[in-house]
Amino acid sequence: MSPPPNAEAEPSATQVATQAQEMPHASEMPHNASEMPHNASEESLSHWDPTVDDEDMLESVSTFDTVKKLIIEAKKFKSFTSLVHLYAVKSFMELRAKYVDSPRIKNPIMRASRTVAASIGKGPYFARKIRGLHKYIERFHTLPPTNAGRHHAHPSLLNNEGIAQAVRRYLTVLANGEVRKLC
Repeated sequence: MSPPPNAEAEPSATQVATQAQEMPHASEMPHNASEMPHNASEESLSHWDPTVDDEDMLESVSTFDTVKKLIIEAKKFKSFTSLVHLYAVKSFMELRAKYVDSPRIKNPIMRASRTVAASIGKGPYFARKIRGLHKYIERFHTLPPTNAGRHHAHPSLLNNEGIAQAVRRYLTVLANGEVRKLC
């Protein structure tokens, strides 16, 4: 019985032996990626390489460009606190780049953050905050969410509609100025 015309025939033993002879020995293989020959067979095998992942690669954007974009967005919304933080981070990045080039400065990151904090009248806590914001922006490309107003979301029994109605009924039954003990 002959194989169907669409099916590929398995290679014979002589074909496999010929292909093995054509392949270079491990000692003849180039050690560097730049020495590797570039041909169509390598491109066809690139999908087997687990280190190559085109879909998960994000566009590489510098942190400085991200900070500039965040400043533009903060100006649109007139967010004063965000602008202060972003300008501080921007100044920190510029100053840190200068300090890294100077061999006399031993710890350029600490020195740059403290200098920026002192220049706007803040202390070591704000210097720490600048460094933390820089790390957050570097990782997530945005400012961290604010915690303002979150302390008002405590659970309450009055959120339960049944209890809220019972309290309203009780208060409407009471005469004005009358107070009763519950016990």
